[in-house]
Amino acid sequence: STWGLFPLLQFEQMRGLFNSYIKMNILDQKNSDFTAFARKTTNIDDPNMFVTNFVVLALLETWELGEISLNVKSLNEAIEAILQFKDQNKPDDVLAYSFWRQEKSGDSWRASPHNLVNLVNLFPNIPERLKPLVEKQLGGLIFVLEKVKELKNAFNIPSDADDSSVNLALGALLKKLSNRLKGTSDLWFKHNQNVEGYLKTLRKYAYRPFLNLTEDSQNYSKHADQIDPRTYYVLAEYIDQVYKNATVEGRIPKLALSPTWLMDLDEELTLYPNVAIPFHTNNVDLSVNANVLFGLTLHFLNVDRGDRQKFDIVKDLYVDIAKFLKWAVEKGVAFERPDLSLLYYPSKFDFYWFLARTYAALKAQEDLPFPEMKEVFEIFSQLLTKTATNQILEEQGNEGYWQEFLGNYAGKERGEDRLFATAVALNSLLDIWRNNQDTPTAVKESIKKGISYLQNNVLNCQSSKQNAFFSGSLKTNSTFPFFYPSTVSHFINGTEVDPKTANQSYLTQDLIYAFKGYTSLDQYQKMTQ
Repeated sequence: STWGLFPLLQFEQMRGLFNSYIKMNILDQKNSDFTAFARKTTNIDDPNMFVTNFVVLALLETWELGEISLNVKSLNEAIEAILQFKDQNKPDDVLAYSFWRQEKSGDSWRASPHNLVNLVNLFPNIPERLKPLVEKQLGGLIFVLEKVKELKNAFNIPSDADDSSVNLALGALLKKLSNRLKGTSDLWFKHNQNVEGYLKTLRKYAYRPFLNLTEDSQNYSKHADQIDPRTYYVLAEYIDQVYKNATVEGRIPKLALSPTWLMDLDEELTLYPNVAIPFHTNNVDLSVNANVLFGLTLHFLNVDRGDRQKFDIVKDLYVDIAKFLKWAVEKGVAFERPDLSLLYYPSKFDFYWFLARTYAALKAQEDLPFPEMKEVFEIFSQLLTKTATNQILEEQGNEGYWQEFLGNYAGKERGEDRLFATAVALNSLLDIWRNNQDTPTAVKESIKKGISYLQNNVLNCQSSKQNAFFSGSLKTNSTFPFFYPSTVSHFINGTEVDPKTANQSYLTQDLIYAFKGYTSLDQYQKMTQ
């Protein structure tokens, strides 16, 4: 069910899933009380596996610490629900998962969020003869309204590395607790046996900007060097740095980062015509990469510990992700352009927590099974206890809270996401400094103030519980990929399009718009002018 702007609509729910809602960051120029009310009360039920996976992980971790009792029946129902989100287009038992549940469409399967599709169908089509009048009244909003109708195609997304990785982490935690939760653990592993198949899938679709220089490219998608222009805009400096370092050292440059989507363009156009990668191009998200690292870490610590053959499939990806995330934290990328670097996670504190929990998992081990894991631990140890900790502390308010952006606009600070941001920031600090006898006084005081703020406000009915844990990749016009430099721009039928001269009518679901390969930073900066 829902209310607010959609008081008469009823939405689909699914047994076993924890509630998840789509909300809209509704704003007007004055950040009025009306839009604040609309933000708070407008909810659209969104049955997905992602939220339930995170909730179950949190419940298991808290139960392991002895802080709560666990309802095993509800836990098993949640696991059974998650299993229904497996990618039916992949071979049996491969751990590839879709955000939304799939349904049969022709000879393949596609994600089908019924609630969203039905809602979009309510938006009216604007007749051509009325468009000039509507455009005169609404300006650029007519472009947005027309794009809303196209969103139905954007819902047909493939499985992704993010959902698949948090599910991999769930299986690893269940394995760790299998002596106490044998039935639940057996249920998960019965349907997720082909870990090697997932690792090879992750390797295949990884983003590799230097693909044309790679000798062993037979294991990779031929589109592995083609990426969303928004991603290249964020990564251009880092990619250039990797290239120059390799050149100085006299070696071939190599870089592998986790993509979001577990599919490539050829498969979309030939094998699965009813499934679509958004904008037909993969992308790289900092938080998704942090989650991939977390899933791999827990798996190789608790399930395939010491299995060198399996780990070798993703060893370059494992280390490259860690080095890339180190650069991103040191450069403050999540603070400078969260709209592009955190495409699906608008909260920068999500990102720091995802890093911190991987570090905590590595730190808890007396010995790590692979030298690559030891390398990542050393990278994160320096990074998180210094740079990241300082960045988190600097964001804390005098009253002890952290906040993001909800409700803060037009000179008004409503602080609608303070409880959420404070809880996530605290989790980050607690994971970074867990069992550390040398925790700085400033960190201890920060944690104390943050906990006090939560205790004083979390049960206060006047306190806002709103949050933006995750989102779609489009927030404003500035987050459309079409407004960033590209080297690939053509329709699906092959017709070339010059993005500098094309009008807005060309920006359709049939346009393939991407950045391919490597361009020096100097040349790329010229392209942005």
